[in-house]
Amino acid sequence: MFNNLLTSIGIGSIKADTHIENNINYENDLIKGVVILEGGNTDQKVNKIEIILIERIQNDDKTSQFSEVDNELDTYIYAGEFMVRANEVETVPFQFKLENHEIDVENNKIYLKTHVFIDHSVDAYDEDEILVYNSK
Repeated sequence: MFNNLLTSIGIGSIKADTHIENNINYENDLIKGVVILEGGNTDQKVNKIEIILIERIQNDDKTSQFSEVDNELDTYIYAGEFMVRANEVETVPFQFKLENHEIDVENNKIYLKTHVFIDHSVDAYDEDEILVYNSK
């Protein structure tokens, strides 16, 4: 019972880590990867997983409070509910087609932002930069 209370506030909850197959990608590649979910102290239900492909752009607007802005290029949603058992590992595959997007790989960075929606608990997040270069 006490472990359930702790996981509901995020202590001992699921941890998310997003991995892609290739460390180096080109602007016409297919990005493939998995979200690795490490179970916490109790069983927890995942409602959905959302992975957003983002181009982070330098903001040269001197009147803005933000030095960078995120341009959302694509979203992958895994909407199937499933249980992640305590101390066990689950994986969810995903993929993005980079060729579907115009990306300025010379000046901007590309990121994957992962949001794992967890039932009755604090959601899990992960953000990773992926290296993308001009086509071969």
